[in-house]
Amino acid sequence: MDRKINRHNIVDNDFLLGHNQFSDWTDEEFNKILASRGPIPSQEPTYLPTQATNGTIDWITAGAVNAVQDQGQCGSCWAFSATAGMEGAYAV
Repeated sequence: MDRKINRHNIVDNDFLLGHNQFSDWTDEEFNKILASRGPIPSQEPTYLPTQATNGTIDWITAGAVNAVQDQGQCGSCWAFSATAGMEGAYAV
């Protein structure tokens, strides 16, 4: 993994790679423990009406967005996502 990270970071890219709690796992370990439980059925997107603003909105400063959370290996990404969506909607 070090070689892959170093090769990427030597070149002038838009982003840098680094180590995290998963970077020493093999692909097999990662897929067995944390990967998706299966394909997500595709759906047609739903478009909602929008309203113009006078500029940009920083939802972090506005308190509508929480920090990124690591759910570990419990597989409850749907619960984290649903909770964050409801909290954001309520804050707005």
